[in-house]
Formats: sequence, C-alpha cells, structure tokens
Amino acid sequence: MQGSEQNRSVANLSEQAREWYDASCVFLEDAVPGSSTFIGALNAAGTDLFWKMCIEAEKDLRERLKQLLESERESKSKGGRERDAG
Repeated sequence: MQGSEQNRSVANLSEQAREWYDASCVFLEDAVPGSSTFIGALNAAGTDLFWKMCIEAEKDLRERLKQLLESERESKSKGGRERDAG
C-alpha cells in the first residue's frame, strides 16, 4: 500500500488540509492548540498507520451504532410495557 496512487492522493489532500488548519486554527480554538488528533491523523495520512487508524475508527463507530440501536430498542420496548401497565 505504501507508495500507491491512493496513498499519494491521501497525502496530497492531507497536505492541503494541514495548510488550511495552520491558517485557520486560531479561529477554531481559544488558543493555538498544543496537540491535535486532527493533526495526528494528517501526519499519518498516506501511511499504513493512517489506514490502521481508519479501520479502528470504523470499528469504534460500528460498535457505538450497535449500542445506540440496542438502547433505542430497549427504550421502545420499555415504553410499550409502561403503556400496558398504565
């Protein structure tokens, strides 16, 4: 994957995003941030670490979605039982 066209494209977009962030961060934060997960992701862009971060983020999002859907089902189920009892 290293050196692939996809990685070069991601690295190019990352460079553009970093330039935008450097010029805009003072408007986004109360002070210039010392560290940023956004910058961490940009620094990893186009590398195997970047793709690993993407895979982990996707797993986390899927797990959170699963939790939210389960919570919603429980809430609906609980609401139905409360109406039946009332």
